[in-house]
Amino acid sequence: ISLFFQSHLFSTLISVGIVALFALYVLYDTSQIMLHLGPDEWAAGALRLFIDFINMFLNILFLLTGGRRN
Repeated sequence: ISLFFQSHLFSTLISVGIVALFALYVLYDTSQIMLHLGPDEWAAGALRLFIDFINMFLNILFLLTGGRRN
């Protein structure tokens, strides 16, 4: 939708939603690591959390820069 409507408010709302979604993913992945992954599967759990935090960081950075993507 944002391809057709270049709205700053819409982009901001999308980024806020993505940050909230990945915050929930962090909670879900943490519970999956604690309950279902063994001690020898630490790399898979770390990768899951790393991807969640990177996506959160990029969208928070987008919000802090005022929506400017270079």
